Amino acid sequence: MRIEGIVFDLDGTLADTEPLHIDTWLVILNNLGLKFDESWMHQWIGLSDRLVAEHVCEHFLKNQSVEGLQQLKQQTYRNRAITEVKLFDQVEDYLNEITQFVPIALATNSSQDDVSAVFQATNLQRHLKVIVTANDVSNLKPHPEPYQSASFKLGLEPSLCFALEDSPAGIHSAKSAGLFAIGVENSHPSEKLKEANLIFSDTPKALAYILDVLKSN
Repeated sequence: MRIEGIVFDLDGTLADTEPLHIDTWLVILNNLGLKFDESWMHQWIGLSDRLVAEHVCEHFLKNQSVEGLQQLKQQTYRNRAITEVKLFDQVEDYLNEITQFVPIALATNSSQDDVSAVFQATNLQRHLKVIVTANDVSNLKPHPEPYQSASFKLGLEPSLCFALEDSPAGIHSAKSAGLFAIGVENSHPSEKLKEANLIFSDTPKALAYILDVLKSN
């Protein structure tokens, strides 16, 4: 298998941010009188804050502006992320090795400011040649544009890139763009990731596979 680049999702894939995203939303919505729980929030993993805010304002908080709710969530998340976010186990070590073989990119539905907060907490950016955030595209995942853009900025055909994802929306985005999509069960069970070419139980196992492929190229 010829692979010349890797495009990573961020939240729930490289960085263990999904619990913080969920908790931030739940605290904010609870303060606004909505008693949602983690199981309700789980359906939004991999999708944008904008979609969550639109849904909540349409169905539950009709006097609240979508922009205001989204901004409140994102600012609260950033303030917490700077000190609370960590990478998944062994991610740093694997990325140090992977970048000796191929360039890597990030393709995320998170905003540039959200990504910057994660960078402050983890220093992840030192491994990345290309960064594609919600601010850089017209269409977010599950649309293929984020992965198309990341591959293009790497100077590679999508078919020459692996994608690593934790959500159905992200996997659909990567596959639609033409990448070989690898799913990890950090946020969803395997039956929800069935569109992926391969599925691993966690990020370290997926990164070990990627590194083995690169070494055998």
